[in-house]
Amino acid sequence: ALSRLFSYGMTNQDRIELEKEIDYVENYITIQRYRLHDAFTVRWNIDENARLTVVPKLILQPLVENCITHGLYEYQSGGLITISAVRRDDRLELQVADNGVGMSAGELEELRQSLRQPDDADKRSGLALKNIYTRLRLYAGEGADMTIDSRPMRGTTVRIRLPLTRPRLEQRLPTRHTNRVGRRCFLDYSASRPSSHSWRTRSYTSSGTSASGYAVRGSS
Repeated sequence: ALSRLFSYGMTNQDRIELEKEIDYVENYITIQRYRLHDAFTVRWNIDENARLTVVPKLILQPLVENCITHGLYEYQSGGLITISAVRRDDRLELQVADNGVGMSAGELEELRQSLRQPDDADKRSGLALKNIYTRLRLYAGEGADMTIDSRPMRGTTVRIRLPLTRPRLEQRLPTRHTNRVGRRCFLDYSASRPSSHSWRTRSYTSSGTSASGYAVRGSS
């Protein structure tokens, strides 16, 4: 998993298919289960029709890392991160949410304001979110947006909306099927697949058994 993270980080691309970004996040989560002590689970809700949508590289992993570092840092168990992606007409909507410590109304407003302010070298809070927001605007201008909602002890939700972009048909990667721990089994992409929202939720326990959530386990 670690070598795959390095390999992905070294690719000379600033735009990537969502499917590859999801792979990267799954590898990151796999590493976390060796570091943490069964502190949280990850639930995926991915619209299959969104998988080949092109997104800015490293758009999801920093959000998941934020959940772990800031939202669930006090949790020894019971944490939950939910990652969603759905196509709605000509837009892609991404969402990363946790059930962590959350923020007060004042902290949330300060964070929202900081996203739209010029860089401040003395201000360290929200740097990952600000970086994502800046890259989204470079990627799609006013067509991209990011919103943040949070409540104390109820968690934080980050939503990203950006114009829908799909690669040319000849650029699509072949479908992969695998049952390795932490790796999703992808559906075949064919002309017969359902239109609208064809949902697929896949999750694993640390033993590789399919379950209702992605169990992230670590060694003590």
